[in-house]
Amino acid sequence: MKIHINPLALKNTDNLDLAREEMKSFEKLIRKIDGALAKQREILGRMEASVNRGGKAENLSRELTELANALDRIVETCRTGSGAPLLDGGFSYWNARASIWFITGVHMHQRERVFVRTITCRSLNLRDGTGKITLPGDKREARRLLLLARRRIDKERASMTAYLSRIGFVDRYLKGVSRLEYGTYSVERDLRKSQIQMIENVLNSLDRDYEIARRIKELSAAAAGKSADQRLHLQVEVSQLIDEVDRLASQTEFNYYRLLCGTFSRRNPTASIWFLAGDKTRRLYIATMTARSLNLRDGSWRNITLTHPESDRKLPSLLKETLARIERERNILKGYREDFIRSGAFNRVIDFRKT
Repeated sequence: MKIHINPLALKNTDNLDLAREEMKSFEKLIRKIDGALAKQREILGRMEASVNRGGKAENLSRELTELANALDRIVETCRTGSGAPLLDGGFSYWNARASIWFITGVHMHQRERVFVRTITCRSLNLRDGTGKITLPGDKREARRLLLLARRRIDKERASMTAYLSRIGFVDRYLKGVSRLEYGTYSVERDLRKSQIQMIENVLNSLDRDYEIARRIKELSAAAAGKSADQRLHLQVEVSQLIDEVDRLASQTEFNYYRLLCGTFSRRNPTASIWFLAGDKTRRLYIATMTARSLNLRDGSWRNITLTHPESDRKLPSLLKETLARIERERNILKGYREDFIRSGAFNRVIDFRKT
């Protein structure tokens, strides 16, 4: 009797479609938040212009109150599809009333929580507890408070930009994920295709790693000559992209084995993969591709930073080495894939042997 199995059973097509739909909805939500923050920043600019113009205290207070009301109206209009306000603190770190989850894969556990800071006049210290405008009569102090408010909004916008950047990488990752359906597979007929598909899934993750490293290199170049605040905003995206590298390493799996976390590397492996290429057995090695192994984090698990005084000098060479390492591993795996394709049909299953 012939036994029919699914050698990989990696992903369900319906799950992939659902994941992509959720990704589109999340992108739409992030763009809505970013648009609302842009409008709020514009209002802060108008408030600063009013302060600089000066005039009678009564007229100035009335004008600033109207602008503050307009800023808070944006908070009321920026809502989720279910009607929950996004900028009133309901999704913040502290005392959150609800949560938003960023999909990073097709499985239910592959989610990351997204926090949205409170951006109201009161949280920006422009109103007191009674709703009155708190901007002082001294222009210098008023400009300082408005500057701090703008910085807070700019930092939140930088966070939204970083999420949009990650959305692009995750979306391209999902497009490259195997669409093998659950069903019956003949071991003799379909195993070679499944084994090659495993290598292609690893290559898909490495392609995303390469794009991320190249994007970090672009941000590093853009940070040259910028002020400390501007570097800090660019660092928000860099930190999220480094997290994306570790996410890819942890979610690139085969039969519950993580393929890019060092399990099958040449140095200190904890397991091994053996392929049958024709009548010969061949061991497959996959290098560690975590943020730490790619020098995007140091030995203390601290991210590389654009704010360090030596970053302009050290980062270009470090990132060049990172890109070269990823490219080298991609070429090795492409060589494996071509060898397995030329070797003919496989006659046995992949053997995971504990070392």
